Amino acid sequence: SYADLTNADLSYTDLTNANLGGSKLDNVRLGNAIWIDGQLCAPHSIGYCITVDSQEP
Repeated sequence: SYADLTNADLSYTDLTNANLGGSKLDNVRLGNAIWIDGQLCAPHSIGYCITVDSQEP
């Protein structure tokens, strides 16, 4: 935790159970990543995980 991940490309990364508490996620790319709770991030997720289930139509 407490890592500076600013501008990192974590697309397609499996982050299941990762400890990201306090980490800096500014502009981090999370497209198609598996989020810490096991949900899939939408392809356009930048800075935070937009879960596929919660996308606006």
